[in-house]
Amino acid sequence: MTDQRQEALPSRAVRFLVRYEGRDISVIDQQEFEMAVPPSDPLKGFEGESGFWVELRDGNDQVLYRRIHENPIQGEVEAFEEDGTAVRAAVEKPTGVFTVLVPDLPGADHVALVSSPLDSEQGAAKPAELLTNIPMRRKG
Repeated sequence: MTDQRQEALPSRAVRFLVRYEGRDISVIDQQEFEMAVPPSDPLKGFEGESGFWVELRDGNDQVLYRRIHENPIQGEVEAFEEDGTAVRAAVEKPTGVFTVLVPDLPGADHVALVSSPLDSEQGAAKPAELLTNIPMRRKG
């Protein structure tokens, strides 16, 4: 079996600054620059898996690059009781900003953010699903 990781990635990269408010996700900035990015994680074998990852896909929705990350959208936080006991507390409407870094690959059409369900009722152990697609190129 061949290794599915991409060994030589281009030195061009695209960084997206992403804002989230609950399930609403938007790009607030996009920059292209010279920078080596980490190699891709395996491109196949994630069907039915839980977690969070970023995929770079072509116009036919084929995965060109995948990078596994800790989920930047936290539906729960750790809180402490008066006696010092740690408990998990649901965040009613998570809000924040995070960055996504992908290589500028030929044929890349969009970035897919894939995550296990964000609400704490379903839990992070459920299979990941598409959260949103981000166009690789700005329109206009």
